Amino acid sequence: MSMATMVRAASQVFGRLCPDATAKFAEDMVTRPRRRQVAVAQSATGLHPGEWITLGGHIHALRWGQDGPAVVALHGWEGHPGQFTPLANRLAAAGYQVFSLNAPAHGKDANRRTHVGAFADYLGEASREIGTPAGIIGHSMGAGATLIAMAAGLAADKAVLIAGPADFRGILRRASLELGLPASVHRRFLQRMQRRVGLKYSDLRAETLLTRINSPLLVVHDHGDRQIPFRDAERLVHGANQAELLATTGLGHGRILASDAVAERITGFLQAAQV
Repeated sequence: MSMATMVRAASQVFGRLCPDATAKFAEDMVTRPRRRQVAVAQSATGLHPGEWITLGGHIHALRWGQDGPAVVALHGWEGHPGQFTPLANRLAAAGYQVFSLNAPAHGKDANRRTHVGAFADYLGEASREIGTPAGIIGHSMGAGATLIAMAAGLAADKAVLIAGPADFRGILRRASLELGLPASVHRRFLQRMQRRVGLKYSDLRAETLLTRINSPLLVVHDHGDRQIPFRDAERLVHGANQAELLATTGLGHGRILASDAVAERITGFLQAAQV
């Protein structure tokens, strides 16, 4: 029996006996990312791995380039700043200075628990220290955090949303299914997560957030993404004031960050003059 099967079976049993405790267990599971030792060995490919810096005294980031317009990147859940290495090298070669943030409770960060609201807070804090960025690039949860931060007033000339969600309640619903939570526990789980993030689910829907964002957006998503369905990209584009869609095939949720064609399109999008 796999660990995932054991967790689902335990959730079913304990969920009926002690639903509140099981909901708390589920909250703990989805707010504690697994720590991964990531070796960014890019020398063989000729790519610069970036240099570690600290922003605001506590936000770690990889930086490429010493000057030029700033681009801030934020990875997703259980991701890492080095995932942007191929894209960051291309942007640095085009004259940009790229800051790839280490998200809270990931990698070098001292926190142990986090959520999308904390991701958005880090993004806002780092961007305010750097100055208004020419672009913000978010992947997965980092894309969702980008929407939240910009809707709350974070200024950026443009934003790129890669494999990003359009509905956080949907993400938690999928997590609930993976954990095997009974319906009564699922309701308690949603309530706990809403209190933790500090925002209503209705305020986290793309259709709500995008009404407060006027910057041009590039939405990048793969048709075969198994973590965030492609229909989320369609919702993002439909709800945005200004948006372009780059749809890919065969890159999935993670490999999309290493695509030369995707990097070229993102660079061109950031370089294009705004109308």
